[in-house]
Amino acid sequence: MILILPGCQSQRKGARMVGLMARVINYRAVINACVVYSLEKIAVVAVVAVVAVVAVVAVVAVVAVVAVVAVVAVVAVVAVVAVVAVVAVVAVVVAVVAVVAVVAVVAVFGHICSSRPLTFPLFRRCCVESRR
Repeated sequence: MILILPGCQSQRKGARMVGLMARVINYRAVINACVVYSLEKIAVVAVVAVVAVVAVVAVVAVVAVVAVVAVVAVVAVVAVVAVVAVVAVVAVVVAVVAVVAVVAVVAVFGHICSSRPLTFPLFRRCCVESRR
């Protein structure tokens, strides 16, 4: 690896630069080392690419989860509002029915109390007590 110049551009020139080592290590070894060096660079680029893809996928997944949570939250709010609206409508209907029932009972009771003769002892007692 000592004989390799950056980028493996000129292996022969690199071998000449180290002098004695150029005679011990032949040019073929230098070229083979350069190929290994190039493969290492390719591996580094591949790892960087994989990390980038994983990062993009992670970001997309997080965005998707946030979007799903937002949609679920909106649906939950709409559902709660709908339930509250239904409960409010039911409460109003029950209140109206209760008022109508009380008015009807009072009207019927008043009609019974004003009519003669009072046939039912229960009504007679209630009417006498209500007149006092």
